[in-house]
Amino acid sequence: MKANLLLFIQFVLVGFIFIAVTSCSKSDVSGHITGVVQIPNKIKLATVAKEAKVYIYLKDYTPNSSKEVMPWEAPVRKVVEAHINSLQDHNIPFEFKDVPKGIYRVSVLVDTGRPHVTEGSSNFTAFPGDYTGGTNQNLAVGYGQTVEVVIRDGLYVSIPDGYQAPLYLPD
Repeated sequence: MKANLLLFIQFVLVGFIFIAVTSCSKSDVSGHITGVVQIPNKIKLATVAKEAKVYIYLKDYTPNSSKEVMPWEAPVRKVVEAHINSLQDHNIPFEFKDVPKGIYRVSVLVDTGRPHVTEGSSNFTAFPGDYTGGTNQNLAVGYGQTVEVVIRDGLYVSIPDGYQAPLYLPD
């Protein structure tokens, strides 16, 4: 009986050690990307359409089978979004936690023209009236590493005379 109890205690201790090691090692196998997006001062926060949002999204450029990933093939891994008219200022902090080791870029869509991105969509194409931007170079994220990003520059997509966009576009 005493031997069984001792064996049981050993199994429990080994289990606790295993759980402690695996739960603490998550930061060792992933990294983080943090930063700030500065949306243009031309955008008057309180006057935009209630549907207008900022989308900050993480695209994965990590090579597949040693093959380079093209921009149009890079999957969107994570998205941070905010309603523009609820922002306090033009600086939007963001954080992507638990990012696997790899190569990434952060992109931004300020959807102000006629808001068109539907809930849950990963199509962040800029249309007339929108602003778009992002990191110009790849971000290498290593194990346990935090990469900091500031996105200042963007591109305004001008609205041609007579342009009428649908409110929401199909995916």
